Amino acid sequence: MLEQIEATSSKVMYELAAAWRIQALEAGQQEEVRGLERREADMKQRQDEALALHEHFEDMQRVIRDLRSELLTRLPSLVALVDKSEHFAQYGSRQRAEVTTMVDLDGLAVKVMRCPMTDQRDARPRSPSSSSPKSKRDSRRCNRTREVLHRTADLLGRSVHW
Repeated sequence: MLEQIEATSSKVMYELAAAWRIQALEAGQQEEVRGLERREADMKQRQDEALALHEHFEDMQRVIRDLRSELLTRLPSLVALVDKSEHFAQYGSRQRAEVTTMVDLDGLAVKVMRCPMTDQRDARPRSPSSSSPKSKRDSRRCNRTREVLHRTADLLGRSVHW
């Protein structure tokens, strides 16, 4: 009878140990699946961010090319105007408007080139959610630049996607 109890006890312990090992393996597999799903979601997010950054870069390049083209188109007229007279006070309203437009276009090109495309921390496109005052100021400046870019692109007959 004692042998039968020992055999039954041993069998039960073996079955319990086997069930515990199976549960542990299943739990490990489930954790591994969750880890893979998290990494897959992270990879998808990084791919989306990379695509957005690429589109942002292409838009900025296109706007800078358009501004350069516009500036080069207007440059001969401005050079002729300055060659006639360097004194802004002597210019008529049309001539002052021409100078002002060139300065505005030039300033806009500089703003576009100075606007950081990514956060300092990583390669994500700039977002207004940064917490430091400098980041918020830079972000506001970049948002303002984007607004001006959109208006400039509209004036030049182009589209910008942000």
